[in-house]
Amino acid sequence: ADPCFEDHITAVDQILEDLNLAHTPRLRIFNKMDQVDTAEVEELCRRYDAIPVCAQERATFKPLMEALQRRFWPDEKVFDNIDCHTDFI
Repeated sequence: ADPCFEDHITAVDQILEDLNLAHTPRLRIFNKMDQVDTAEVEELCRRYDAIPVCAQERATFKPLMEALQRRFWPDEKVFDNIDCHTDFI
């Protein structure tokens, strides 16, 4: 939702480069997806390999939780039974 988000991405990428951390795997999250047109959210997430979330819509956290599971616990089914409508209350 921030019109300067690309500048923020560039700044973070530069900081990581300066710290010799550019090679570190990252998970890019776009918050406030409810404030952006759905088609634009989909295009931006494809372009930046990001996961969209909205803090006010718990169901949007399921893809994030699944991505975390794949990254940190690939052999476990930690979040298989998560109901984002009730489990994050």
